[in-house]
Amino acid sequence: MRKVLLVFMLLFLSACGVETSQKLKGEYKIEFHTEITNTKKIKATLSSIENKYDEVMGEYKVVTFNVENRSDQAIEVQALNIFADGKRINQGSASMSQEIKPGKKEECILTLQSYASSELPPIEEKIELELHIFSWSHDFSEDYDVEIKL
Repeated sequence: MRKVLLVFMLLFLSACGVETSQKLKGEYKIEFHTEITNTKKIKATLSSIENKYDEVMGEYKVVTFNVENRSDQAIEVQALNIFADGKRINQGSASMSQEIKPGKKEECILTLQSYASSELPPIEEKIELELHIFSWSHDFSEDYDVEIKL
């Protein structure tokens, strides 16, 4: 029933000339469970992306990665060089930096959000980023290109 109502609303708003991607503040979650890497030291999986909305924060997106540190040293996981539909996202609109202790698994959360000094562009097709995994104390660094199609 909800799907029928949502389709009807989208058709109605489209017929009225309203851009639905900008006017509807719907929350949704897309599950992926896509493996990014699976090595002797690290296993990383793209888990999901959520579109959220609240009155104070406005609209924002949450991208979840599951990362397992199989090494004997602490690692740091960061999202760098983030693009939305080919347009670079200002680092002020994106944040993710997670330390993972040796032998542990963690959810690493990337938050994409507009701020007064940093506007998040509309995201309709895909998000591209570099998953940067490194160790502060050892000579270890790996980068993985990630593409998230919406």
